[in-house]
Amino acid sequence: MGIIFIIFFCFSHAQQRHALFIIIIIIKSRINIHVHDQEMSTERGPERNLMRETALTGFFLGACFMFALVLICHSLWYTGSVEEYAAGVYILCIPVLFHMSEFLVAASLGRHNTHPDTFLLTHSGEYTAATSAAWIEFFLEWLLVPERWKVPRGTFAGWLLRLNYSTVTVAAVMAVAFYLVRVVGMLHCGRNFSLLIETERRASHVLVDNGIYAVLRHPAYFGFFWRTLCSQLVLANPLCLVLYAVVMWHFFSCRIAYEESVLEGEEFFGERYKAYKAKTMAGIPFIYSRRPECVCMCVSLFA
Repeated sequence: MGIIFIIFFCFSHAQQRHALFIIIIIIKSRINIHVHDQEMSTERGPERNLMRETALTGFFLGACFMFALVLICHSLWYTGSVEEYAAGVYILCIPVLFHMSEFLVAASLGRHNTHPDTFLLTHSGEYTAATSAAWIEFFLEWLLVPERWKVPRGTFAGWLLRLNYSTVTVAAVMAVAFYLVRVVGMLHCGRNFSLLIETERRASHVLVDNGIYAVLRHPAYFGFFWRTLCSQLVLANPLCLVLYAVVMWHFFSCRIAYEESVLEGEEFFGERYKAYKAKTMAGIPFIYSRRPECVCMCVSLFA
């Protein structure tokens, strides 16, 4: 933390220092919550107070929501800083909306799902690292990268990869729209939906092939993939945009291949699922064939 505070005090612009300090607090809080949850997850019995964890997580997300609104209003009516606007919109539309909705959707599918882990706030170290990387790139480009190194604003690439109010707003709307596809898919699937791939068929398990599933066989994956890419357009992070795309494509290509190999098994839906698969799409580029050798990748809590 000493290095972080040295970097923090090197910036002369008061608003930049204030914004950077707040983001550091948010990242540090996420890391601390993750470490705490990892320690708590190893415990069994009454030591883990689930109601307290749920309340604290909700309070944390509520505080982030209010901070995001302050940033947006401060940008629009006081400073005119598009960087503040982008940071506020990102916090509001990406982590706050995502984590609150994950919990609410899970809870609506069954009261037994009202668990602090269903916020997915700290479900993996990789997710925390990816979130931190997005903020680091955002602040490095904002505060340290010279203007002459950036893409010229008068081009399409400049409009797409340089912060401006229109790009931030359009990217945020797209991110929310893609995430709604995930939410609709989860709700339509109902009790058949699970955050983890189930390898044993339950008595209540049915093949859902109507509604949104008549077009997309994995709407939750589709929505998560494209929502995450749009999130990096909100912050105008070209490096994280490419990195996120590569990592997520590899993850979902392996996970989908493994999940479909399970669903095609005779203990699940067999030929029915093969026929269903042939008339639907995954919605993620270049994911076509089975790759069951990627089973080792399918251990995350992503859904």
